[in-house]
Amino acid sequence: MTVFMSFLGIISVLGFVAIYMSAKCDE
Repeated sequence: MTVFMSFLGIISVLGFVAIYMSAKCDE
């Protein structure tokens, strides 16, 4: 269960970074 939660955490961080980078590129 801990590994699964860690995996979700990594995906959330990567997704946040991807959205943040795409937002900066749009400017």
